[in-house]
Amino acid sequence: MILRAVVWWVLAVWANPREQVPVVFATALKAFDTKAELDPKCISDDTAVKFNSAVDSIIEQMMEKRKKKMRLGLRDLGGAVDYVGNQVKAACPTADLGRMQRAAEKLVRFCGDKANIEYEVKKTLKVAGTDIHSKVNGWIGAYKNQMTPENAGKELGDLLLAMEDASDRKAEL
Repeated sequence: MILRAVVWWVLAVWANPREQVPVVFATALKAFDTKAELDPKCISDDTAVKFNSAVDSIIEQMMEKRKKKMRLGLRDLGGAVDYVGNQVKAACPTADLGRMQRAAEKLVRFCGDKANIEYEVKKTLKVAGTDIHSKVNGWIGAYKNQMTPENAGKELGDLLLAMEDASDRKAEL
């Protein structure tokens, strides 16, 4: 009986990206501004499905635990968040995902060049000198363990917030 309830909950919450993705983004946005609000209607069903599909592919790629796959997975995560941000802006011009979207753009930019990533399996993950190892693990764990969309959003927000102050390693040299 309990197992059936748990399976139903997992399927109800995670099998429906149309409901989960707006919650993930609204919660992630709170990492940047605790007063920020995001109307779920700002994320279309199509955008939610595309983001969810991208996340599945990204995590699968990252779980290969190779430097290139991790780098490209992080780049793609930044791109997926940026994509949703652009879709939100088009649907709701007053929505402000600015800081979160800029942090996502940094993931795209920094992870586009292997010189900006330091990765050693289960030990180190730095992007542009910023240690995000525990943040990435938290985010992957939230999705893989099918935690609530709020947990996944918090972990995504924390990961992106860590990137906010990252600077281009090449620019510093």
